[in-house]
Amino acid sequence: MSEQFKHEALVENRFKKSFRNIDLEHQELIFEKMKQLLNDEIQGEYLRGPYKGLKKVRVGKYRILYSDHEPCRVIFHDVRPRESAYI
Repeated sequence: MSEQFKHEALVENRFKKSFRNIDLEHQELIFEKMKQLLNDEIQGEYLRGPYKGLKKVRVGKYRILYSDHEPCRVIFHDVRPRESAYI
């Protein structure tokens, strides 16, 4: 049985590519955080500068970059290590 979420997830190719290069332990943590976002259990912080309009959520040394402007939809743009997340 699949899980039901409050929001629909849209995952961009850039996110998928980055996610595949992350170790399994962190992938599981990131996936859990994504589920929390889709159920409105947590909210990220707004970003500034060139990333204005996006939000971030911390997952250990990684950052999930996403947006939730559209009703009932969360768009996952990228997931990167903290040191390269804002370059």
